[in-house]
Amino acid sequence: IAADAVDIAMLSATGTASATTFLRGDNAWATVVSGIGTAGMWTLDSGIDLVDGENYLTGTMNNLGSVGTAMTVSSGVFTFPSTGIWKITFSGFANKTPSSPYWAVSIWKTTNDGGAWTKAAKSGNGFGDSDAYAHATAAFMFDVTDTSNYKVKFSTEEESGTGVATLFAGTPTRSYFVFERWGDT
Repeated sequence: IAADAVDIAMLSATGTASATTFLRGDNAWATVVSGIGTAGMWTLDSGIDLVDGENYLTGTMNNLGSVGTAMTVSSGVFTFPSTGIWKITFSGFANKTPSSPYWAVSIWKTTNDGGAWTKAAKSGNGFGDSDAYAHATAAFMFDVTDTSNYKVKFSTEEESGTGVATLFAGTPTRSYFVFERWGDT
């Protein structure tokens, strides 16, 4: 075949050729994706004393910075600004005085605007001696196909002990939530 003998109109590819698309190996035109276009980091406004059992985080949340359109939050429930594949991370740092055997951070998801919640990720750590510190990080990927109904919230869990655990907030950043949109759904 001679050079320039086959032009774009002669291809049987699906999709539309343009300055922002490329021809994939499966003979389909696709849009070029360049890195994470939406991301944000949030923290709690103040520390929270944890009680035995599940503690849903509903206090004031602060957006530490965003790329693209930021998440929105109301009473601890976060709403996504766009559909796509999202990575959600909850990293918590706490202390306990005196000791307690265990604490954890969890990420909850809903696909029906809060009608039912499912624990999507959980990570825990044990407290050692009295006045001990512990760190835990949970993360998961969420295929958000509907921004009205797909939401997340966060909780901590403290196992019965003899004192009060405190989830740290403030500066420097110790406990935080990160939202990253990795691609299209």
